Amino acid sequence: MCFDYRGSWDTTVTGAHAALYDSKSNVSTSYGLGSWIKAGVPGKKMVMGLPLYGRTWKLEKPEIHGIGAPGIGVGPGDEGTMTFSQVMDFNRKNNATVVYDSDSVSMYSYAGTSWIGYDDSISVTIKIGFARAHGLTGYFFWAVNGDKDWKISRQDYLHAVKALADEIAIIDHPISDDDLTLYVLNGLGSDFWEIAAPIRARETPLAFEELHDLLVGHESYLQRLEAATQ
Repeated sequence: MCFDYRGSWDTTVTGAHAALYDSKSNVSTSYGLGSWIKAGVPGKKMVMGLPLYGRTWKLEKPEIHGIGAPGIGVGPGDEGTMTFSQVMDFNRKNNATVVYDSDSVSMYSYAGTSWIGYDDSISVTIKIGFARAHGLTGYFFWAVNGDKDWKISRQDYLHAVKALADEIAIIDHPISDDDLTLYVLNGLGSDFWEIAAPIRARETPLAFEELHDLLVGHESYLQRLEAATQ
């Protein structure tokens, strides 16, 4: 599992319960998986667990709402837990502010004193890229029945990349083109290396829409090539 790092057992501060990175501690997915790899465990013998639920807190002060903000208890949900589907419904019904945290590669939302840390298409796509870049066998979700209209679990990698375009516009701190390009390219398989190399070599980063169009076009080319050889 690569989640449940934070939760209802410590309500004094909010936290990213499935943080990919944590600059203040070794409680993170990158540190955990990196430790196994450093110890000699091959990446192909590991998978990354991704949560389809969020952990909630009640903020001490609504105006202080980042990761690590003071908390005074659990937030909405069942003992401080909400499925991804419930999080999406909560955000919509309460007009919650949604934020992408690049330091931990996680999402959080808040409305009043309610605070929820979770993963969405943005953080999941980046984490899948991390897993592929480190040679992991794959990844799994816990649990699929918590998804919202199969938004995350049903899409393949390029569909997950496309979902970024739909969500980046609504978050407070967008990902830079440089970082987004790096994360996306790291998650591509060997079939895309031919197109990835010149993209990496560019002096100026591609806009996300250009990157996505290039990858989708290359995927279509591969599909036509496969059909022609059958």
